[in-house]
Amino acid sequence: MKSTDERIERALNRLLSITGRSVLQSMFKDILKDEIETFRNDLLMQLNGKGNVNDVIEAVCKQYNIKVDDLMKYTRVQVIVEPRQVCSWFIYKKVFTNSLSLDDIGQIFGGYDHATILHGIKKIDNLLGVDKSFRHDVIAIYNILGYRAEWTGTKFRLFDKRKETAKRLQKRSVETVGSTV
Repeated sequence: MKSTDERIERALNRLLSITGRSVLQSMFKDILKDEIETFRNDLLMQLNGKGNVNDVIEAVCKQYNIKVDDLMKYTRVQVIVEPRQVCSWFIYKKVFTNSLSLDDIGQIFGGYDHATILHGIKKIDNLLGVDKSFRHDVIAIYNILGYRAEWTGTKFRLFDKRKETAKRLQKRSVETVGSTV
């Protein structure tokens, strides 16, 4: 993955080659937007082999009925902010992914800094402690991801539904074999 400095330098070189002398603010924003998008896509590509970041993002979008593109935009619209914070919480807590830094999580979601991501994670932790309806939303996301979750009062206990199903099927087949003998 290229460093941020290299990406900025490349964006500035593109800008200079296009304009030659004067720089329009909108052109600069478009070029930086392209570079940030490329960086985010590179980061997601690297993470796909290590974890299920995309699965988490898709599950959260499904639960909140929003588009992935909307979640990835830099925006303060509340209907997008909370789902993005939930995604950040899932990723940071390493629920289904390998360890990522707060800065890496921020880059995935449009270039937010580590303090913004940390604020969102703390907000989600607080909501889980006080808002039963919100906990049900998080449990629904766990279900979409293939886990049964139980709230213990301070954290979630997770059960892999695939393993539970396999154990039940195995137990039934043993009972069936035992009853026919």
